[in-house]
Amino acid sequence: MMLSFWSPIKNEFVSSLSVLTAFAGATDFLCKIVMSENYLGVDNLGRHLIGESYNGLRREYDRLQSGYYGRGDSFLRFLKSKTGRNIYMGRSLEIVRDHLYFLPLNQSLRSDIYEYGFEREFHDIREYCDARFDFLFVNTESFGNLSTKLVLEYSRMVVICIPTAEWVIDLVMEKYASLLPKAILVFHGDPDSGFLRRMRRKYPAFRNKMLFIPFTKELKEAVREARVIDFAEEEQRRREEGAESKVMQKIRYLAFSAMRVEKNSEVLRYEDMRGLFSGRNRDPFAKKYSLPDKTGMVADRETV
Repeated sequence: MMLSFWSPIKNEFVSSLSVLTAFAGATDFLCKIVMSENYLGVDNLGRHLIGESYNGLRREYDRLQSGYYGRGDSFLRFLKSKTGRNIYMGRSLEIVRDHLYFLPLNQSLRSDIYEYGFEREFHDIREYCDARFDFLFVNTESFGNLSTKLVLEYSRMVVICIPTAEWVIDLVMEKYASLLPKAILVFHGDPDSGFLRRMRRKYPAFRNKMLFIPFTKELKEAVREARVIDFAEEEQRRREEGAESKVMQKIRYLAFSAMRVEKNSEVLRYEDMRGLFSGRNRDPFAKKYSLPDKTGMVADRETV
């Protein structure tokens, strides 16, 4: 199942939110998830999944031009046979063993060439991943290029990231209403803003589709310093001690909502499921709610 993360404006939280949700899906629910994105840029998935060392990995790939990275990954061989060029770097990277993978883009391509390649091979990429993973998570560019439109159209669920600015949700309601039936609206900002309460009053028909994630000091620092995975791991440790923040409780809700959509079940409001995601609930999620593993995982996948 494909799930996309998108914002109608440039938003630094989109990549971070997708990484945190994928991490929760992989570690709490034991889903097999592959992540990718449809744009080239500085604030991309690689920076948040791997850290600042991702820049060194990109430079090494540019220098070697896939002579080393091109071996041992059947998915990327498949793509090259289809496109005649590498729109991805020469290997996928394993982030959480056996459960979370990342397809890094070939940063040496120009944006227009990559855009053309992604658009042309979009359905092959989607079908290939759907057969081998529980979820394909795609970060999408804010602006309305063709590949973004394709990703949003074919996603079973769209997570729309919205800062605490009323004009942004007004824009979504006015211009992107077609996405709302399959969307979850995720607001992020000052924990004490009261923004969620006001938006539920303003748009009561969508109140059950709204979620607020507090942009805490710790989360801001993790986003700025490319330590999102470290933040999630620290929150896991805090959860064992019964001191987890509400940030990861709501992130787990997002991952669980994606699982419900995959099983054609209704997405429930966070407040109606809050007890399931609280730090007091020590019952391992994976035992009750994990999806069955899919077969056909590439056996020769190289890892970092």
